[in-house]
Amino acid sequence: MVKDIVTGVSVTSLIFLISVFIPIIGFVAALFIPLPILFYRLRLGRINGLVIPIISSLVMVVFIGGISLDILFFAGLLLIGFILGELFELNLSIEKTTLYASGSVVLSGLIGLIISSMLTGEGVFGIVSNYVAKNLELTLVLYQSMGMSQENVQLISQSLDKIQHVLVTIIPALVSTSTLFVTWISILIAKPVLISRSLYYPDFGPLKLWKAPDYLVWVVIGCGLALFLPIPVIKVIGLNGLLMFTFSRASPSFHIILIKSGSLKFYGFSFTRLWPFSS
Repeated sequence: MVKDIVTGVSVTSLIFLISVFIPIIGFVAALFIPLPILFYRLRLGRINGLVIPIISSLVMVVFIGGISLDILFFAGLLLIGFILGELFELNLSIEKTTLYASGSVVLSGLIGLIISSMLTGEGVFGIVSNYVAKNLELTLVLYQSMGMSQENVQLISQSLDKIQHVLVTIIPALVSTSTLFVTWISILIAKPVLISRSLYYPDFGPLKLWKAPDYLVWVVIGCGLALFLPIPVIKVIGLNGLLMFTFSRASPSFHIILIKSGSLKFYGFSFTRLWPFSS
């Protein structure tokens, strides 16, 4: 058991370090952080499996240098893996498993953001706005280091305020859809890994045939109509809703593309063969 815990923390921390210190592939690497947490939650049980995300969180805090929104992001990835392990054992449908896991993570992140706001005395909007502004500035520096022309850098620099405003406006949709996407990908890639190690994987049926419920079309239409109303708050809600439910409708197509391209089999095989999941 101790060996499994050490291995789980090591693998999770390694993926975290890659995602932080290697910008080119860091974003893709971060998508796989939930997988070792899910694996060891099912392998070790609830209590022992919980030790791995807790220690991994402490490692992340040490390397990032304190509590920040970045920690909330990575903690959310850890939480996705652990909650999926809980939901897998309940043998729920694919819809409930995905929505319950994503909803729990988004709600936990919101609670964490509110607590951070109370501790710092800064409003939630201010925290998010400053975080977006900081990352836009870092992105601009990255563009400069990649050799982007000074003319384009200056053009982007002059538009940072507008870009920041747009991103802050749609941040609920960005957070929700990205959480849903990571959850969905984790469920798909976990299948070959868990089955190869004789761990339980729910029978979700042929996922390549799954599609979003037809009634979501009416939700998308309603959100689209909300954009024409003269009330700013309703417009923002409509815009975020439109982005979220459009993604829900489009996600099956993306899934089919992954299957046809063989990406899911490749990643599942790679994790099964290369990761130190001891038998």
